[in-house]
Amino acid sequence: MDGAARAEPAGAVTMPTTEASLPREDAGKAVKPASFRDALCEVKLGIVPENYPATVWSTDELRAIQNAILRAIRGNKDSAIKPIFDGCTFRPGWLSIICRDAVTAEWIRATVPKIAPWKGAKMKVVADRETPRPIILVGFFPELDSSRNEDALLLLQGQNEGLKIMDWRVLNRLHKSPLW
Repeated sequence: MDGAARAEPAGAVTMPTTEASLPREDAGKAVKPASFRDALCEVKLGIVPENYPATVWSTDELRAIQNAILRAIRGNKDSAIKPIFDGCTFRPGWLSIICRDAVTAEWIRATVPKIAPWKGAKMKVVADRETPRPIILVGFFPELDSSRNEDALLLLQGQNEGLKIMDWRVLNRLHKSPLW
């Protein structure tokens, strides 16, 4: 974030002090947020694979997308729109981006379809709230230490009605010696 945080009296209204938070124009075409409030509020977006959650990206792929966005920003030097971000986080299989304002969010929506972090990359920009939140579970199965992941998931499905293991992925597996 810019500068040091400062306390404001209760009910105080503050105005932006930098041009970065104000609506901007690009090539004579005005980009106008719905309201002044929208222009000043951060916008949370997700960049996901075109067929998410069936496809999820690896950390290397997320890094490649992030680098492609950074290349697009570096190539943006002559544009009146200067995107400003308050955060970028790797999520399980997708990229979360916090845009400083609505203009930056529109820049991301327009830019992401044009970038190519790798050959054949297909991605889309969605509102952060539209991204499914994965549930990550941790289990201890000492008898399945040498089994395949598929065998462990089938065992869980066989013992628990209603589990849809076809939607499950084993993210990590740690093989340890017995505790006793």
